[in-house]
Amino acid sequence: MTFISYSSKDRSLAEELKGVLEANGIKCWMAPRDIPAGSDYGASIPRAIADSRVFVLLLTENSQESIWCPKELDLALSAHATILPFHADSSTLTDPFNFRLTNVQRIEAYKRLEAAFAELVGTILSRDFVETLTDYMPSVRPTDSDELYMVGMDYYCGRHVERDYEKALQYVLKAIDCGLVGENRREADELLPRLFYWAGRSYADSSNGRKDLLRRAVACYVKSSELGDMYGTCELGRCYHRGTGVMKSQTKAVEFASLAASKGDFGANLDMGNYYAQGDGVEQSYAKAAEFYLRAVKMNPLAPAYNSAWARYRAAVCYKNLERYDESLQECMEARALLERTESEGAVNLKKDIDALECELRNFLS
Repeated sequence: MTFISYSSKDRSLAEELKGVLEANGIKCWMAPRDIPAGSDYGASIPRAIADSRVFVLLLTENSQESIWCPKELDLALSAHATILPFHADSSTLTDPFNFRLTNVQRIEAYKRLEAAFAELVGTILSRDFVETLTDYMPSVRPTDSDELYMVGMDYYCGRHVERDYEKALQYVLKAIDCGLVGENRREADELLPRLFYWAGRSYADSSNGRKDLLRRAVACYVKSSELGDMYGTCELGRCYHRGTGVMKSQTKAVEFASLAASKGDFGANLDMGNYYAQGDGVEQSYAKAAEFYLRAVKMNPLAPAYNSAWARYRAAVCYKNLERYDESLQECMEARALLERTESEGAVNLKKDIDALECELRNFLS
């Protein structure tokens, strides 16, 4: 459960925040809605905070001047809840709040409310999900970290059992939770970023549109991205772009695609190329679009030939729109050469597109 702390002067924004969280499947507790009629505030609020895994503080000038918010924050800190300050205005933290929130990362929402809502949803989904994953699994002794880890690796590799990334993730996390050390711990730490990614893909592929599974996929991608995996970061950006499993936000989509692209992810560079070509969340620029399309090819020389050909074709289209016809023609020729090495299903249609563009270019150049 997520407890929402706010000043009554910010009631409207608190209601909006609650609506966003609950629309994304996050159970919330908020006064006065969740206080039974006739109950004592002084008894209900501490009990609700103790029962909450996450404490969202709507941090504003009003909440810092509130009588209740500082007390609620102190209770949440004592209960070791995850504290998520949602800084919704331009106020500077007072000394008491600055002291309480030392080393607590804030979500800055001033003048970027939509992106901040999306960030908050993703953060809560991720933390709630990971905590449920480490629940005790009775088929393995809970204190035998090495055995837990080896079972996880069996599921990851499909060794003696059917491959299952979700179970692999559960067992590896439980092993770490039980004190895994030594070489197995080093391997687990290296594996986790990609394992979160594969578990996310597994949830997404089996979802059939189920929102709970899509939210689990997003939670996995968030953790994968936090741990530095470019594939998880790329998929997280796509979830924000499509609004699958998380509140749609093109600002966040661009943020994560850009991060994954900088790490060399092929798909993320294509996504950034598309965003710049269409002016989707960024200022439209064919020059930058072409740069990202070609960077995808150059940073991934072993990418499938069809994918590289498509990227070069998109760069050729951008150059044509910039009236850089010679460069456009060169990219068409490069794309065609790549297609000679593939018999993929889409190659025939892509060749037709290249032929049409090349014919158009030769007319310009003649």
